[in-house]
Amino acid sequence: MRFTSLNIKSFRGFTNFEMTALKRVNLLMGRNNSGKTTVLEALFMLTNPTNPGLLFKLLDFRSGQSGLPTRLLSSFHNQDISASFSLSAGTTENGIDDDRSMVCTASNPPVYAESAGSEFPSRASSGSGVQLEFTRMSYAVTSRRNGSTDLNIDYNQADNSWKSGSVPNDAVASAIKSYFLTGETFLHGLGGRLDAAIQTRQVPPIVEALKALDPKIEDIQSSDQNVYVYTGVTPMYPITVMGDGVKNMLSILATVICIKGGVVLIDEIDTGFHHSALPALWKAILAATRKNDVQIIAATHSAECAHALAGAASGPPAPDEDVAFFRIRRDEGGGHASVPLSVQNILTAAEMEVEVRG
Repeated sequence: MRFTSLNIKSFRGFTNFEMTALKRVNLLMGRNNSGKTTVLEALFMLTNPTNPGLLFKLLDFRSGQSGLPTRLLSSFHNQDISASFSLSAGTTENGIDDDRSMVCTASNPPVYAESAGSEFPSRASSGSGVQLEFTRMSYAVTSRRNGSTDLNIDYNQADNSWKSGSVPNDAVASAIKSYFLTGETFLHGLGGRLDAAIQTRQVPPIVEALKALDPKIEDIQSSDQNVYVYTGVTPMYPITVMGDGVKNMLSILATVICIKGGVVLIDEIDTGFHHSALPALWKAILAATRKNDVQIIAATHSAECAHALAGAASGPPAPDEDVAFFRIRRDEGGGHASVPLSVQNILTAAEMEVEVRG
């Protein structure tokens, strides 16, 4: 399954945002604080909208402290809980189109109701004398093909945790297999993700791509969740001592293979890469996403990264028509807009030295 469109209302810094015509490989470009990460986060939540734990995971990515309602305030536009935020997306799978949406509302019921439902623990300290802006979050999830379902999660100040008070109908919007790669998650669980490449005999193309960063790399192996790199020297080097480019390229390609048929979201995909390595990265990503039917939606600040993707998509061996670029920008009124760009737009801009990132 892949996303075809996205709509955001009153989520984080966005008031109203729309992005359409998503393809297999998508690159978001824009200035700092233009909202690229928010777009990725909205898509991540929509991969499984009946799982409220995804919002807490995103807060952990941003701050490492997810539990207090004060932390969750940032999910609402201007931290105003009087207005719900809503996320919706078009999807397609095996030629069948659908859409899914979620509306999240905060409220402050007077009494916390104990529940035997799921628990979302937090590493944050509840502190003393903290004014709680709200203690309940309610989700309304809808699918055009499968109806709707609702769920509530309530805050328990005694143990600083959130617990679900109802069991949603997961079939309304079935989970899309996904992975969100950020600076915090590139190496987390890499051994398990690499196992999928080993089992499907897809390590050789990964090694070939890694040679653009270090020509001595001959093999990659996994043992007990640890990853080792063979450069002709024994014992092999643990991945943790390699450069960021090697670690990140391996993580990206292993994740694509592991998430077969799903969606991989990548924040700041160019992190750790010299511009000369970016063409090899994108060439490997294009091949891996085709083979494993995976959608990539990535963000970058780098013009070289965009130029490298456009160059790889234009061939050889043949042009890849399933690639899209989007410039995320703020408009004069303080809102956000998505400007779609084609591979040819990026190639022409590079040739004429025109800035396309915003």
